[in-house]
Amino acid sequence: MSAQREARLVHATICVSGIIYAPLEHVWRTVRSFTTIAQWLPKRDDGVALRSSRLPGSEEFQIGVRRLMEIEGHGYVEEVRCLDDYAHELKYATISYPGATNPFPYSLVNFQGKILNKTVTIGNSTFMQWSGTFQTEPEGVQIMVTELEAWLKSAMYSLARFLQNNNVGTGALSMPVPEEPRSNPHDITRLMGESLEIMQKRFSKSLPAPEYVQGNRNMTCLRTRLGPHRFLLVAGKVRGEPVLATC
Repeated sequence: MSAQREARLVHATICVSGIIYAPLEHVWRTVRSFTTIAQWLPKRDDGVALRSSRLPGSEEFQIGVRRLMEIEGHGYVEEVRCLDDYAHELKYATISYPGATNPFPYSLVNFQGKILNKTVTIGNSTFMQWSGTFQTEPEGVQIMVTELEAWLKSAMYSLARFLQNNNVGTGALSMPVPEEPRSNPHDITRLMGESLEIMQKRFSKSLPAPEYVQGNRNMTCLRTRLGPHRFLLVAGKVRGEPVLATC
């Protein structure tokens, strides 16, 4: 790449994340096997096939291992820069290599990727965040970000399906947010009144009439003060249980 063209490049970032319904140890065991990605990502959602292979002179499960990624006759090389089994984090980068070609519509320069995995204790699932930074032409930023993020999302769905096929996951990606049960507004009002009464008894002082801040079916927020001190009272219910916060 010429120096003039490289000077035109701008930085861009990508990031996708989700919950994979499979235990962390199985997700991490699959992801850390860097050069075998084509086993669980054989093709993109558009049907384009992917091949990967370990380059000679590098060893799997080691920092510095290199893989050749081949897509539609194009090939580029990625290298592991960090393999942290404690943090379950993998960092890698594209590198210059003889014969490497770019399969993307714009430049992909100095790509630095990171895959971070964390245990989700409820349901024994795994939170995965796949992110990256790179440089490309200004007019190509949005196209490249859209294409690369679509690629990462496709990879995560493919990983979830692969784990399901190996009987270590459900094949699901992401987690539905459970609906909070609706609270009885009278319960919240009663809880707030009891709290104000307790505060008055504790400080042996009368509190001014509290100021209503905001509220809904599950929560009421009031503002009050005691001498020079101001308090924010939040009362409501979380999963059917009364909760009060004072700050």
